[in-house]
Amino acid sequence: MNERRTHQINKLLHTELSGILQRNFYGEFKGALISITEASISPDMSYAKIYISIFNFDKPNEVVDYLNSHQKNIRGILGNKISKQVRKIPELTFFVDDSVEKIFKLDQHFKDNRKED
Repeated sequence: MNERRTHQINKLLHTELSGILQRNFYGEFKGALISITEASISPDMSYAKIYISIFNFDKPNEVVDYLNSHQKNIRGILGNKISKQVRKIPELTFFVDDSVEKIFKLDQHFKDNRKED
């Protein structure tokens, strides 16, 4: 599959899954803000890795485990939305993306070091 099509599918997955999580799973984790940071589809379009950031929730792995256990349901909803745009609905695997948290910690570290100077 060419690079442009891969990028289009990744963007489509990102957009549609964001909406699905907002509409269908908003109340599952009270106070948690779940954001998809990246969607990455395999070259054969069979699998997709979905990276999420989770804010205001102490146990992000619980969210990921929950989403992975409901993967078939999420995939079904996704299929209803994008079936005319792709031939195959990929199997989804969710992962915690802690890069935003790492950046925040680094930023705090640098701010703390500036105060000492």
